[in-house]
Amino acid sequence: HGGGWKHGDKRGVQEKPEFFNELGMILVSLNYRLHPDADYRGQAGDIAKGIRWGHVHAKEYGGSGDRIFLMGHSAGAHLAALVSTDERYLKEVGLDLKNLRGTILLDGAGYDIPKNVKLTFPRLRNTYTSMFGEDEEEQRKASPIEYVESGKGIPPFLILYVADRPGSRLQSNQFGEKLNEVGCKTEVIGAENKTHATINREIGLEGDVPTRKIVKFLKERIGDAQ
Repeated sequence: HGGGWKHGDKRGVQEKPEFFNELGMILVSLNYRLHPDADYRGQAGDIAKGIRWGHVHAKEYGGSGDRIFLMGHSAGAHLAALVSTDERYLKEVGLDLKNLRGTILLDGAGYDIPKNVKLTFPRLRNTYTSMFGEDEEEQRKASPIEYVESGKGIPPFLILYVADRPGSRLQSNQFGEKLNEVGCKTEVIGAENKTHATINREIGLEGDVPTRKIVKFLKERIGDAQ
């Protein structure tokens, strides 16, 4: 879930559980400790623990622990991207990046924190600096783009962003370009006629274009795993 690393709850799933269940998939919505109770490292660690739970318990719900996808919106997109590129979080729970079949990001702008701090407007800049601090080196450590390297087993990405949000557009395309440069198959798509909220809230609704892109990505990756 999103919420600027300080708010949000796993219960805000809207139509997603029923929609994905009808496709034969299981949705596990995760909470993570919120700032200031946890920094981004603790939050990413919480996500990794949730992935471990899904890996262990998937069969109990008719699923497969070897076909795990990670999806996040806004701040959740930053954390999903971080866990999918910095292998330390999954290794701490006995897994690795190859345990992820794919990662879906919804309108995140935290893939390169220092750049976003420099380019965004004051209110959002304060959101980032209150979470990641003023030191640029520390901001880089929190940036998923810093961990993109070949040979790590980084999963394929589907990166969706709101087409008329400049910050998200810039960060999404630069992150996607870096992933593709190292051989990580990545598709970056600008969603028209969406807001930061509706790109997430309307997943699962009939006729929703981002939903179609997500389903296509999931089915292609599941097919590759068979």
